[in-house]
Amino acid sequence: MKTRHAIVLCGGQSKRMGSPKALLEVGGIPMLSRVCSTLVGIVSELIVVSSPGQKLPQLPDETVVLKDAVAHAGPLSGLSRGYEALMDRTGYTFLCGCDYPFLTQGFLLGLLGQITGLEDVISVASDRPQPLCAWYRTETLGISTDLLADGDNRLSQLLDNLVLHEVSADELACVDVERANFSVNTPEEQLKAEEMGREL
Repeated sequence: MKTRHAIVLCGGQSKRMGSPKALLEVGGIPMLSRVCSTLVGIVSELIVVSSPGQKLPQLPDETVVLKDAVAHAGPLSGLSRGYEALMDRTGYTFLCGCDYPFLTQGFLLGLLGQITGLEDVISVASDRPQPLCAWYRTETLGISTDLLADGDNRLSQLLDNLVLHEVSADELACVDVERANFSVNTPEEQLKAEEMGREL
């Protein structure tokens, strides 16, 4: 069995939402709590990276919370901070934001099951690469530190330096990919998430 870890980033400014997404509720449960509760059942280590002084909701006891070295320095900086806790690990690490309220273990394990061993990262196919809802070979995440040292803090650069395998929704036919891969970034998307939650 592949060793599995997870890094959840929640220290962003949430400019489009207008309020902290980690505390934002969908179905009466903060999104960060929902994400972590799903992940903790399938990974050996769960790392949450937050901004200094950020208020967080209740999280599973197994969660390790790390603080960004610099507030609001961007997701690549948060990833680099999370990788510090995993830099001697092997296996695969799931990287996501705190705004995926409908992640399921079936989706996560189904996606991981599509790994061939030739890629560095695997995600669901989309109109553009999705670096924040993807499995990575854990050791490849160290490139985030190298990119930051070179003055580049764009998360998209991470994928530009790795071998990406995108999986179609048809290859994950046993799970609701659209729901699991849905992220909440605006008040309108929060309303849609509430509607989606009622459909369950």
